[in-house]
This record gives sequence, C-alpha cells and structure tokens, in this order.
Amino acid sequence: MPQDSLHTPQAVHFLILQGFSMLGLLAAVEPLRAANRFSPNLFTWQFISVDGEPVTASNDMAFDVQSSLADACQVQTCIVCTGYYPEQHFEQRIFSWLRDRAGEGCVLGGIDTGSILLAKSGLLRGYRATVHWEHLNAFREDFTEVHITGALYEIDRDRLTSSGGISSLDMMLQLISVQHGYPLAVKVSEQFIHERIREPQDEQRMPISLRLQVHHPEVVRAIEIMEQNLQEPLSVQDIAATVGLSSRQMSRVFQDNLDQSPSRLYLKLRLERARQLLRQTSMRILDIAFACGFQSNAALSRAYRSVYGYPPLQERRRMDGG
Repeated sequence: MPQDSLHTPQAVHFLILQGFSMLGLLAAVEPLRAANRFSPNLFTWQFISVDGEPVTASNDMAFDVQSSLADACQVQTCIVCTGYYPEQHFEQRIFSWLRDRAGEGCVLGGIDTGSILLAKSGLLRGYRATVHWEHLNAFREDFTEVHITGALYEIDRDRLTSSGGISSLDMMLQLISVQHGYPLAVKVSEQFIHERIREPQDEQRMPISLRLQVHHPEVVRAIEIMEQNLQEPLSVQDIAATVGLSSRQMSRVFQDNLDQSPSRLYLKLRLERARQLLRQTSMRILDIAFACGFQSNAALSRAYRSVYGYPPLQERRRMDGG
C-alpha cells in the first residue's frame, strides 16, 4: 500500500564489491532519487564497502562509500552489488555480516551476481532468485536448494534479486509500485524514458532472431530446442522432425542462414555451457562433461579442443592464474 511521505524514509544500503557492475548499481539507485523528487522523503541510500575504502567498478571507475561493514548501522535493506567474478568475494566476514543482517530481519538483495553471494551465505534457501544469464547454468549447478528462475528479476518475500544491467531499474520500479503505488512507479519510469515496467518473466537475453541475426522460423525454433536440451542432446533428425523439416532440409537452411551445420552449432552451444561451468564453478570436469551431454572427460576434451584450440583443464588453469 502507498505510504505517507511524512513517515521515516526507507533506508537502502548498497554493499558494493570490487569489480561490481556500475550500470546495475546506478539503475537501482536512480529510481529511488526520482521517487523522492515526486514524493519527498521516501528513501535514503548509502554505500558500503568491506573496509570503507573506495571500490573500483568493472569499468575501472572508482566509487566512494560512506561506511565499512563494521560501521554500517540501522541496515533495513541491503543490496549486494558484484560483477563478473563473484567468487573473488567468498569471504567469511562478508558471509557472516550478511547472515547477521538476515537475523535482524533485514531485506536482502543481489544485483547481477550479487545473488551468488547471498546463496553462498545460505540466505536464498527456499527462495526464488535470479542471476545474470552468463552465470545461470553455474548457479543452478551449485545451489540446488534455491529456486532459480532465470527471470529478469525476482521479489520473493524479503529477498530481491536482479539479473543486472537495466533489470535493476525494473526491479526497483516494481518495488516502488508495491510500496508506494503504481502511479508513482509510472512517473519514475517515464523520467528514464523507460516505456514500460518489465515483468519478471520477460526474457534476459535478446531473441535468437536478433542475437544470431537469423529470421528463418524453423531455424530459430530448432536453436531454441537445442538450448533447452544441452544436458541430454537430441538427434538432429529428431529436432528436424519437431520443426517440420527433413534432416536434409534443416542442414540446408542452417548452412544458408548460419553458414554451419546444425550439429556444429549444437556442439558449440554445449561447449559454451561447459566453458561457463569451467570458469564459474569448481565442478569436476567429468561432472561438467555429463552436464553438457558428453559421456566422458575424453569426449569433452576432444570437442573442446576442436573449437577452442586447448583442453578443458587448460581453461580452468587459466582462470586459476596458472
């Protein structure tokens, strides 16, 4: 229900960690500022870093903060902001601080890969949550106790998660709508030339037709089927039959539209997933092979080398700095 603007403003703290997404953070902060413009005194916000020192974003811009974990007080809502490498922040002092805030009844959120920090702290068990699409497969493999939707954003009770980027704007607009009414959320949205408040179920990624610059309907549908069946790959013949083509016809339209065969594209999709899991999880390579539809380490290694020029083990060593 809308709240009286004369009431004590809602304090929102943002815990920002090295390498965080600047766009994701600002897209969450700016709606609060704009809401205050139309209805003063609704929100205050403050930025926290682990040690109280400035934090550098993924775009190399330094960002000042107001307090450290130790000094932050009266934390009602805290949103964790990270970037490409959330595992760099797997520290007990951060996990403990977040758990303490949860024990005090704090609303907790995550932007981009911030939800991974919440999950690693054990604070998303039984909750719906989302994460940036590049980390979605690894998130699902690592945190089976979390209901991971892959949505644009999720607001589930006292947990807020967004997939990053502009989705943070939609999440905060939805929050403003719930707390202070839809008309205010619309006013804020219009300030940012944002034509509508997107729903959680809106897609994170561009449609395949735009992403791959292909508009042949059977090709698009075939790729959708491939992306949905990476762990247990279907035969090209079965996919062709499902989209209403013969195997020969599907090979021809793939060659005409994408300059590669269906089987080659399918292999690349499975290897892209393997690459994400190698980079973002500590899963055994054999388990990654199974998760991507390969029957052995050797099968994965042969395919990986054929596309990337080196084996999966070398990919992992690269990420470990070896």
